[in-house]
Amino acid sequence: MEERVTDERLQRDLEDRAEIDKTSDTMMQRIEVFNASRQPGERQLQFSEIFTQDLSSEQRDVLDTLVAEEKDVSYKALLQKIIADRDAIRILQERVAH
Repeated sequence: MEERVTDERLQRDLEDRAEIDKTSDTMMQRIEVFNASRQPGERQLQFSEIFTQDLSSEQRDVLDTLVAEEKDVSYKALLQKIIADRDAIRILQERVAH
């Protein structure tokens, strides 16, 4: 029985890691699309900046401000999807870690 549980756990971990990779790739593509929309001198996003496990209050404020100030609805939605991707990746990573 224990071997079966281990096999099931291993399979779930592999699937979760594949989902992390897929979501990370999607998030990177969204960041690239958002950054391509910026004019010279406008703030761009970096994956590492968004994905830092413990965003400082200043980093959260920058991300919140980008979302709040974005006038183009499609890019505002894109920013919100990037944040949702980050949250989904964190949940999957926690599952794999336990």
